[in-house]
Amino acid sequence: MYRALKELYFVEYSAIAGYKLAWTFFTWAAAWYLLSMILKGLAKTSSMPNFDLQMYAMSLGLAGLFSSIAIHQQYAECNRVGVKVKVCCIRRCF
Repeated sequence: MYRALKELYFVEYSAIAGYKLAWTFFTWAAAWYLLSMILKGLAKTSSMPNFDLQMYAMSLGLAGLFSSIAIHQQYAECNRVGVKVKVCCIRRCF
């Protein structure tokens, strides 16, 4: 039965894992790096041009947008797979 479930739901669970990894990257790794670069650019000893700071700020906003999209896709995929498993279990019982 485990093998049948693995063959049936492997693609769906792989998509969920991909969305989770994308959310992790955009939320934590990108945001931490971009925010640290912005703070370095705002330091008094920095000679970074304002254009670079604006690009880091825009990248931070885009990382937030992509993070939001990834987590909502993950919720939708989990809900869809959960309904499929529930229907399968109900069919099996009745």
